[in-house]
Amino acid sequence: MPQAIRTKGGVLVRLDDVPGRQLEEIASRHEDVGWFDVLRTPFRSFAVALDVIRLAYEIAKEDPPADLDDWNSKQAFEALELVPDDLPSSFEDGLPKEAAETETTS
Repeated sequence: MPQAIRTKGGVLVRLDDVPGRQLEEIASRHEDVGWFDVLRTPFRSFAVALDVIRLAYEIAKEDPPADLDDWNSKQAFEALELVPDDLPSSFEDGLPKEAAETETTS
């Protein structure tokens, strides 16, 4: 399932929707971390997690919590959410299967 950060203002920022250059910027600040690590394992280290949370607030156009650098793991994990992906549940010949039309009678 894709991951997202929920800000204190209630905005849900899906990491799948973050531009790759921003993921790459976070990765470049951390040793042995690539953009895909930031996308799929944003809590790989606490420093990466705080950068991801900070980025989510920036995208949501909210000020990050003043005490963000002092957050504990519980506070950080409360910001993280797993969100359902928006992929179709069934495929046929490699393509999304069309939803069956419901028949109405009158």
